[in-house]
Amino acid sequence: MKTWIKILLLLIAVVLLFKLWPVVAAALGVASLFAVIGGGLLAVAAVAVAGVGVGLVCLVLAVAALLALGLSPIWLPILAVIGIINLVRRKRTPVSAAHAV
Repeated sequence: MKTWIKILLLLIAVVLLFKLWPVVAAALGVASLFAVIGGGLLAVAAVAVAGVGVGLVCLVLAVAALLALGLSPIWLPILAVIGIINLVRRKRTPVSAAHAV
């Protein structure tokens, strides 16, 4: 291709770019608006999912606490008996000959 044709095509492209700049700017503006709206929706969804997750963790902990409180008449005496048994069965360390002297 001749050089003058390349220059002519480049000039036509530049003129079209300047003539169509408002259309390009509007398209970029609309695209950025959609990106901002999409990011906001994504943030709202992430907060909602985190809220549901925290709520479920709190629910599980509350159920575990209620279960522990409800079964305390059973497991507290059992722990007391185990503690007494361990207290009675505690092995004393023998005093070595070096410490005795």
